[in-house]
Amino acid sequence: KRLLIVDDDSLMIRSVSRPLSVIAGEVVPIHTAQKGEDALQKIEENQADTWFVITDFEMPGMNGAEFLRQIIQRFPNTKVTSVIRSSRLKREIDSSGTGCDRVLSKIDMNDTAVLTGLFQAFCGR
Repeated sequence: KRLLIVDDDSLMIRSVSRPLSVIAGEVVPIHTAQKGEDALQKIEENQADTWFVITDFEMPGMNGAEFLRQIIQRFPNTKVTSVIRSSRLKREIDSSGTGCDRVLSKIDMNDTAVLTGLFQAFCGR
């Protein structure tokens, strides 16, 4: 199992990966990418593993919607949580059938309990 955090904001990557590394310990390797294309390559290189992806939805280049379509098409066993800035966008993603397992706000990602719940769900606890 591997965890991948995808966000064009390096501060957001650090703010999510730090608490997750404490929660996960050495149990799950945590990978990061700032672009959807780079994230897909990381998954491609290790596709035998089970991936849990936390991704920003609003990114330059390949946006979250296209990134999710690519993951679902190429790596259907990957679990994805999308992180968004607005409740309006959350409603759009929820109703769009993107295949996203969860949609959280950026504010939720600052909550250690939310991150712990995500990690436990990923590990099947």
